[in-house]
Amino acid sequence: GEYTITYTSPDAPCNSSTDFVITINPFPTSTFQVDEPAGCSPHAVEFTSNTSSTDNCFWDFGDGTTSTDCGTVSHVYTQEGEYTVLRVVKVRIQ
Repeated sequence: GEYTITYTSPDAPCNSSTDFVITINPFPTSTFQVDEPAGCSPHAVEFTSNTSSTDNCFWDFGDGTTSTDCGTVSHVYTQEGEYTVLRVVKVRIQ
């Protein structure tokens, strides 16, 4: 939403003030689908992104490896275990 903030300078003559309008946008939603979430090691998994962003992508596969590919990515798990996978979309505000 939009918020108006008024700053009043105590050092300015006559306590002059300035209004600033700040717009806060919601965080982008980063979701993805997994083709085969379980299998025997080594196991190849394909992750398909469902987000509209195709810039500045970062995948953390939960096993110490990462990728900066956007869209659909593949990863091979070589060790048994359960892994938490994260897809992060970097947002630049100027």
